[in-house]
Amino acid sequence: MADDVVVVSETIVRPESNEDGSDRVKIHLTPWDLIFLRTEYAQRALIFPKPDPKVNVISQLKSSLSAALKIVYPFAGRLVKIRNEDDETASFYIDCDGSGVKFVHADAKTVSVSDVLERSGDNWNAFFPANGVESLEGVTESLLALQVTELKDGILIGN
Repeated sequence: MADDVVVVSETIVRPESNEDGSDRVKIHLTPWDLIFLRTEYAQRALIFPKPDPKVNVISQLKSSLSAALKIVYPFAGRLVKIRNEDDETASFYIDCDGSGVKFVHADAKTVSVSDVLERSGDNWNAFFPANGVESLEGVTESLLALQVTELKDGILIGN
């Protein structure tokens, strides 16, 4: 199934925001948050029926994501690591700078929804854009990555 998934495009979707950057904030991580820095991004998928061919679903999803990121703006930020020279420790925060979310459009027109559901153990990685990425890598990777894969009879959205 992995060979049937072809990446069509990769883009960065940024939040609708104030042009002056007045909505930029920093969210400092708590000790509890730090526990999860060495874990991989959680992978989830939603499957939907095939939309009307007249509708440009990819464009609509990008536009909706941009609007949603205005509300859940931390997802469009980046993780920042600060080295504290005085006590040789590090601290982290999310810089809500609007850098954006990775958005991948993929095509798997030979794969049906039933194929995906029947082969749940068979290489799911092709449907997810951040395989093996640990939360700590949010300093260089987007904090959220989404992949929309067009199937023969539906759409799979994975994160």
